[in-house]
Amino acid sequence: MEGGKKVTDTEATERCYFNGLHEYLPEDVRDKIVIKVVETKTAKLVDKCKELTAYDAQYRIPWIVFDRDRVVNFDKIIKEAENNVIQVGWSNPCFEIWLFAYYGNMPNIKESFK
Repeated sequence: MEGGKKVTDTEATERCYFNGLHEYLPEDVRDKIVIKVVETKTAKLVDKCKELTAYDAQYRIPWIVFDRDRVVNFDKIIKEAENNVIQVGWSNPCFEIWLFAYYGNMPNIKESFK
């Protein structure tokens, strides 16, 4: 994601995850990736990403990232992002589960944390 910018619908927990992951990237990569965590409704992520990238032309590969948890109009949000040349990342069902899997300690979770 060189030159990328991420916009997410996060609250405090995910903000810490993304900032922490960013700090662990190799310095030459870290300097090329900007993570902008904004708190907005999931349905508004594409608009917020467009607004932020309109003011910062150096962000060549914008992304939105959000939890999949019971998102209304999930497919519509992805299509809208694609139509605006915005990459999309989402977790299923939530970001915390991805971290469990990544670090090899995957519990059996039947419901979302939210």
